Amino acid sequence: MVELLRTKLFTPRPRKNLVLRPRLVDRLNTGLNKKLALVAAPAGFGKTTLLSEWIPQSPRCVTWLSLDEGDNDPTKFWAYFIKSLQELQTDIGAKAFSLLQSPQAPPINSILTSLINDITAFSDSLVVVLDDYHVIDTSTIHSALTFLIEHSPPNMHLILTTRMDPRLPLSRWRAHDELTELRANDLRFTADETAAFLNQAMGLNLSVAEVSALEARTEGWIAGLQIAALSMQGHEDASRFIQAFSGSNRHILGYLAEEVLSKQSDSTQKFLLRTSILDRLCGSLCDAVTGAAGGQTILENLEHANLFIIPLDGEGKWYRYHHLFAEVLRAHLQKTKPDLMQELHRRASAWYEQDALMVEAINHALEAEDYERAMRLIEPIGIAAFFGSTMLYNVQAWLAKLPDSALRSQPKICLIHAWLLLNQGSLANALSRLDEAELALQRVRTAETAAEDQNTYGEIEATRAILFTSKPEFDTEQVIGWAQAALAALDPDNQIFRSAALGALGLAYLSLGELREAERSLADSAGIAQAGGVVYMTIAAVANLAHIQRARGDLRAAETTCQYCLDWLTERGVSSWPSAAVVHANLAACYYEINDLNKALYHANRSVELTDQGANPPITLISLLALARVKEAQYDWDDLARLLQQLEQLPRQAYGHWLTTHWSSIRAHFYLAEGNSSSAFALLRDNDVSFSFTRPLDLLWDCEYDWIAPAQTLIAQGRNSKDVSGFTEALAYLEEMLPKVELLGLVWVQVKTHLLRALTYASLSHASQAQTCLERALTLAQPEGYIRVFVDEGDPMLQLLFDYQAFIKKKMSDGVDGESLRLLRHTDELLASFSQPATVGKLKLETIPEPVSERELDILRLIATGRTNQEIAGILVIAVSTVKSHINSLYGKVGARNRVEAIARARELGILSD
Repeated sequence: MVELLRTKLFTPRPRKNLVLRPRLVDRLNTGLNKKLALVAAPAGFGKTTLLSEWIPQSPRCVTWLSLDEGDNDPTKFWAYFIKSLQELQTDIGAKAFSLLQSPQAPPINSILTSLINDITAFSDSLVVVLDDYHVIDTSTIHSALTFLIEHSPPNMHLILTTRMDPRLPLSRWRAHDELTELRANDLRFTADETAAFLNQAMGLNLSVAEVSALEARTEGWIAGLQIAALSMQGHEDASRFIQAFSGSNRHILGYLAEEVLSKQSDSTQKFLLRTSILDRLCGSLCDAVTGAAGGQTILENLEHANLFIIPLDGEGKWYRYHHLFAEVLRAHLQKTKPDLMQELHRRASAWYEQDALMVEAINHALEAEDYERAMRLIEPIGIAAFFGSTMLYNVQAWLAKLPDSALRSQPKICLIHAWLLLNQGSLANALSRLDEAELALQRVRTAETAAEDQNTYGEIEATRAILFTSKPEFDTEQVIGWAQAALAALDPDNQIFRSAALGALGLAYLSLGELREAERSLADSAGIAQAGGVVYMTIAAVANLAHIQRARGDLRAAETTCQYCLDWLTERGVSSWPSAAVVHANLAACYYEINDLNKALYHANRSVELTDQGANPPITLISLLALARVKEAQYDWDDLARLLQQLEQLPRQAYGHWLTTHWSSIRAHFYLAEGNSSSAFALLRDNDVSFSFTRPLDLLWDCEYDWIAPAQTLIAQGRNSKDVSGFTEALAYLEEMLPKVELLGLVWVQVKTHLLRALTYASLSHASQAQTCLERALTLAQPEGYIRVFVDEGDPMLQLLFDYQAFIKKKMSDGVDGESLRLLRHTDELLASFSQPATVGKLKLETIPEPVSERELDILRLIATGRTNQEIAGILVIAVSTVKSHINSLYGKVGARNRVEAIARARELGILSD
């Protein structure tokens, strides 16, 4: 989670003895109907003071965000922005804030769209003030803020205070009259305001001429007037002082700062200089840095004396110095006591660490050049950043500030850097940094740290195993060795790296075709990751585990695995993380196979939606394919064409071997769906895809396309050309593939292989072999309710199923057994799932007040064959009384009085075929 400092959200209080500026307040109120107000002027022109005067009079509710250089992290910037809105209503931007916490940063415009919708729904008009926007120099923040402003709803107004014009399209907004501007010339004190400030607020007794002279010298610059007034207090000859007052603002500031400092007590000067290193001040923090007590009292005295200190809350606890004043103090400290600054930063770091504000603690440690301390603090944050937190930007910035010699000296820092490089797509550099981690570990090993060193070694080996599984082709034996070594070395409670090692082990076993071992390792990885709240590894393990369960034909297990994971993510508030897309894609595939296209469409759409928010390239490909399959089944050719175009346009460089290796087979499949077998054949031929089954068994990829598309293409070519060579070649391909997939236990591929063999034999007029192959496919498919694997083969499969239905009914007339009844039931379900019969059957079934159960349908089929109640009870292994009960229920549902009427009515209603 991003650490947020609430004091940055506090609206500043109006100053005491404030010089009222109604002309500027009116300008701000008049501009509320525009998108943006820009209050732009150099430091010391009273930008914040003006807004503190205006806010109590504003007709709109106002929320405030004080910015500093640390907010250049886009995640942190927008987290603060949303939290400032939640000061008005706690649920504004709740969804956007959740998306922002994803470790794989989604496109910010998607997040802002959700936020804009929440603002639009807010019941009141609001203003968001971003104070000191000039500290922001990150282009992605500028671009996102531009998007927000240009799409802001009518009830939202934004105010920026800044020392310089931000990199925003001000000219365009100015031309469209969407911008209110208050510049330095507007903010300068007028003669009347200068007189009121000097004589009333600051307690001087200057003549009109003296006020006018000082106004001319400072050109209405408020900070200059304030410093001048402070310097003049105690001067007997004000006129002489004013005459000597000259020079540029920068020189004036330096001169007067010296004057102000020189008038303070030694203890106050010491306090000011030593606390100048702090962006924000409170009593206990100042005490820790200065090494003295009474910090809170000094802060209150400085506020009372108007000594360039700004309160940040309504309780008088947190303050900050005026930015320019702080800069002058720091410059003076650097000049007079340069050796002290590092010690002051070290003390600040210790205070922040004790207060669990780790970002600030690390930043001060780096300023102190205390790299040992900084790395110690970075370690736990850096490790967590790659497995579930959102601190990657901070980690990257911190590591960039470490000297390379320091970075290479600590094994865990090297390890963190390796994960960072992998996240950036730099696998070679990540592996190199991992080698340096191992060398560093060898250097720091001691007898006292043996247990800790062994655990670190396990983390390195687990990372090495994961890194190597990211390579297009990897040495599985090596990966297994590293993963097993990691598991032997890691502490039992090291859930992050134990889950990573088990995940790598599962992928290695999967690549070898050892599905049971892979499934066991991935299940263990998911369980450990979930127990430790490691979101990234949980999703990765579950996705691969569900992939295996689907491949070996356990659709119900895959569905349960995925749904449990989604429930777990929802409970943790991270269900919108982009990586969750692959879980939805797996669920879409499960529902697709059982022909529940509504659920399949929901999960496929959700998968693509999450992918659009930043999922990695392989997941993008998987998500688009999941949706394309559903669109194909729904005959939604327009959407399918759009999705295929998206797939065509995926950048090959980013998607690497995933797209290059598999695209030919993927595209061939969809050519066949369009009825374009010649293009499918040409594509496979031109890309050197073999039409004999000699390819390696790559189980890391869904085999549906790579293994099946060549056989389907040969069969389609045979049908179109009337040339039996296509069928014989397809049959040879399938016969070669079958024993290999049977050995692996890949049920879906076995079903597809047997039914393609059945279609091929039927095309060759070998009816007996066709029925044998089809029956084998049905036998494998029936327990899990596979439907689409048959239906996707279209009319040839429809005819084959009709023929088999007649065959099984004839077989049952000679004697009924439970297996034949189950196959007949599944055949009926398949026939009903083809387009025309499914529509008719659905319409007829809707006329039945209460649906017929599967058991009642079995009894109805047996009644139609002339079986007695006693025979039906024996076949179904139930009591005769139970048979009678089902028959009576059946009579009521179909509106019949006896068996003959029940059969006739069932045929009329389409629930029993002739």
